[in-house]
Amino acid sequence: MEQSGTYIGYKDFIRAVSKRYMLVMLITALCISAAAIFRMLAVKPVYEAKASIMIGLNPDAIQYANINMDTNMLTCVKLFKTNMIASRVMEGLKLDVSIDKLIRRISTEHQEGTQIIDVSIKWDDRNEASLILDRLIAAFTEEAGRIFPMHIIHELDRVPPKLYETLDAKLYYGAAFVIGLLLSLFIVLIMESTDKTLKSEEDIEKNLDLSVIGTIPLYKRTSLRSKKTLIRHPALPFKVSSPKDSGGYKSHADDVLANDDYIMLDAFRILRTNLYCISGKYNARTIIVTSAKPGEGKSLAASMLAIVLAQDGNRTLLVDCDMRKPTIHELFDIDKIGLSNVLMASIKLNEGIKTSKIDNLYIMPAGYKPLYPVELISSEDMRHLVRRLNEEFDYIILDTPPVGLFTEAQVLSEYAEGHLIVVSAGRSDKESVMKAIKLIRLVGGRIFGVLLNNSSGMVS
Repeated sequence: MEQSGTYIGYKDFIRAVSKRYMLVMLITALCISAAAIFRMLAVKPVYEAKASIMIGLNPDAIQYANINMDTNMLTCVKLFKTNMIASRVMEGLKLDVSIDKLIRRISTEHQEGTQIIDVSIKWDDRNEASLILDRLIAAFTEEAGRIFPMHIIHELDRVPPKLYETLDAKLYYGAAFVIGLLLSLFIVLIMESTDKTLKSEEDIEKNLDLSVIGTIPLYKRTSLRSKKTLIRHPALPFKVSSPKDSGGYKSHADDVLANDDYIMLDAFRILRTNLYCISGKYNARTIIVTSAKPGEGKSLAASMLAIVLAQDGNRTLLVDCDMRKPTIHELFDIDKIGLSNVLMASIKLNEGIKTSKIDNLYIMPAGYKPLYPVELISSEDMRHLVRRLNEEFDYIILDTPPVGLFTEAQVLSEYAEGHLIVVSAGRSDKESVMKAIKLIRLVGGRIFGVLLNNSSGMVS
């Protein structure tokens, strides 16, 4: 999809409609409901009274034997809707309406090949409809008898007033359905054309010119838990505490681990396999995991990536480089002392590296917040630390602050083989991610690819 808003392909539109099908159904249902309420409240009920009259010849009127009955019948049909007849009806019933309105409510029809005329009156009041029809036939009989003395007029049949459907129900609600559907599709089109977020692999590859090397499905929480509740995961035997809910993937950490979500774990194993291919090409052993903005799930993504690397027999170190807002120690429920303390020489290196209950996985928390985090990360001590760690571990995963807000990810580019950018589907906007990519490349950093988080698509 072109994000400029000038063109949307039909495939993009179909995908947008399928994603927002609930909105389409809601708007359509609201239009039908509004039509029903309007019909109920605004459209007044109309009642129709019918009668059939027969016009015959007086057998005593021999001199009129050769008259043209067809012409007379046509005249009688027209006579019902004359001002003269209508005024007599109004005078007799003292109706407070215009003559034109009454005439419009009168319908007449000659049954072809017969001497029968069907006449009906449509009126807002049931009783008045019956009275008007009585008066109408009486006025017609009187006037027609004066004009055509040779005729005898008989009333053959009378139908009591019944509710008349002024609007055909099927047509009315069908039109409401079509209008609601078209309106909802138009709204979806507007939303899609103005939406600047990245929602799919196609969006990322088309707009960022980067490959998606991992897709993490949207995880739906099955229950609400206290943020301070510690949960022990049966397959991953360490405590996990839910950090402050900052949106994105991080807020689902306790659910993912506690429920042993194999779909989620398999998604990270696919990411691990793709990174193995990249490792063979670039000898990538130190990997930076970052994002353009907070709340896109990079900390949990870095943690899960480190877990699956360790589960595959790799000696793996997860380093929390976000000294401003560290979260790794909360995810693994370990001591906060770590990287900043080692760099400031307040503790030894082995004291800053924590062992986990997962074989081959080691954690280095961010440590206490220093006054100048960037200066500490860009120091010569950090350079020597990364070199030393590279000698001891097969893989080092660096969880950094969002590159769009802070410079740690740029500074660490010198120490790592490449970056993995986490993009949250439907949350990360194109401009911010492009800015992050530009900042990384500005300092010569390599970008391995994109990890699409919270994707609504299936993991393949």
